[in-house]
Amino acid sequence: MVSSLIKIATFHNPLEAHFAQGLLEAEGLQSYIEGEHANLALSYVGSAVGGVRLLVSEADRQLALAVLDRADECKATGAEWVCSKCCETVDAGFDVCWSCGSDRPPPQTT
Repeated sequence: MVSSLIKIATFHNPLEAHFAQGLLEAEGLQSYIEGEHANLALSYVGSAVGGVRLLVSEADRQLALAVLDRADECKATGAEWVCSKCCETVDAGFDVCWSCGSDRPPPQTT
């Protein structure tokens, strides 16, 4: 018997949903994206179409939520950094400045 699919997350755009789906796939979990095309076609109405939904089987719910929570924790622990070459502020998840291509400076030791 195939277990039914349940929504575990809603995203503003398909890119975010595909990123989360990739995280789940890396853990061996199968997931599905729903509402991707409607969201793109009707982007002018924004959240009225319900966003882009990530679905998993009920059996995988707990593990899938744990994977997404772990990814959120990793994002939250990082800190932005300022490029020493062009002074641009760069998100914590990047090791190269998006503006000029300079490498992230090594962490300072105290």
